[in-house]
Amino acid sequence: MPLEGWQILIFEKLSNGYTEEAANPIWQYHKYIPYSKPDKVHDQIKFYGTPKDLDDFCLKTGLRGQFYDQQLDQMAGFYGCCSAAEPIHVQLNLAAYSIEVV
Repeated sequence: MPLEGWQILIFEKLSNGYTEEAANPIWQYHKYIPYSKPDKVHDQIKFYGTPKDLDDFCLKTGLRGQFYDQQLDQMAGFYGCCSAAEPIHVQLNLAAYSIEVV
């Protein structure tokens, strides 16, 4: 990817309080889907703080692309979240290296 493709979004605060995202031309060509839609969805990226660079942007927004692909087929992240959200969940506590039921 050319260096200009590494440019993260420009966030513009609108008079109605919502944030509009402006993606660079490369992201637009690849059909970037904004996380915020003025008058509908409010600041989903900036809720976690303004991204400093591309790595920080990916850290704050990486889950959406892991749930489904461009054909809207569900991917492993979708099933992982379903499993993690089940009423009784058995997991490994990595800090204490013990099994926990939550």
